[in-house]
Amino acid sequence: MDFVEKYNNFLVKNRDSIRRSLILHEEDPAYIYFRDRVMKQFHPLPEQQNPSLKISATDGSEFSRELYNGQKLVTARAISLVDENELEEDAFHLLRVEREQKSELIKRIMENLEHEVATRSILENGARICLMDGSLSGRLYWKTKRFDTDLPDIYSDYASKLTNFINAVVEKKVVLIFVGKSSDTTIFKRSLMGQDPNVPASVKNQSITDHLLIKSIVREPGYTEPIQVEREISKNEKVSFYTMHILPSVNDTPMKIDFIIPDDSTISHTDIVSWMMWGYTGLKNHNLWISLADKKVKFHREETEDVIMRLFIKMAGSEYVETRGERRARIRF
Repeated sequence: MDFVEKYNNFLVKNRDSIRRSLILHEEDPAYIYFRDRVMKQFHPLPEQQNPSLKISATDGSEFSRELYNGQKLVTARAISLVDENELEEDAFHLLRVEREQKSELIKRIMENLEHEVATRSILENGARICLMDGSLSGRLYWKTKRFDTDLPDIYSDYASKLTNFINAVVEKKVVLIFVGKSSDTTIFKRSLMGQDPNVPASVKNQSITDHLLIKSIVREPGYTEPIQVEREISKNEKVSFYTMHILPSVNDTPMKIDFIIPDDSTISHTDIVSWMMWGYTGLKNHNLWISLADKKVKFHREETEDVIMRLFIKMAGSEYVETRGERRARIRF
């Protein structure tokens, strides 16, 4: 029996559990409990609208390589596109970090750059709508991550740049929109349960995400009622924002939208939904503007191997700087 046959047998054996994990069936207690509650908080999509305000779209990318001395070579960059202008921030590090923590730390380095360049798009280019790839709520949990690294001041630096960014958004009365492609958030689910003391234990203890609820219950495109969230942004500051989910198509997965609207603005959450649907380009690209930024910022193999690693090897004076595993992955035999 070859690999494919073994894999297919595994899928056949687990077919029922796989299907149950991807959708709540109508007889499931959680489906019965949440069905009406979800639909009361779910609204039809408004008409698509191309925003007339100046937009900045920000995205980041990173590349890392483990060296045989235990150090990690890290390069990261972020760009903001504003009309015909392109702003960029870059970072280069040789650092030590536990292998299990590397991905999370590098993600924070990249997000730092995104905060910097997005702030510049507001202050230097007058962006009025700031689009970010990812989740604002996720970035506000940065302090829950502890890293064993020799990179100095990662916590204070991250907090400072994120705080500066949010302050610029508020002071300049910018509409901030984070667009998440996927999410394991349960904020919507928890709001539906509220203070209900009669939630069945089978429902309360079941691992259900917001997106599982929406995909299981909703039959038409639409969006969830925004929920206001308050999080600590620094030791002495809190930020208030809204979160909602947009289902752009019944064949697609929801988009998690975190957003801030200026207090005295006439813009509403339905405007944001209409903009997101105008910029929605189908299953492959969830957002037109962020997709353009992604194409500009992404590292490709030709750049990482023929430029970044070639230059490093030249400066190091040795062809063999990586771990054996990294070298095998790079060199084609």
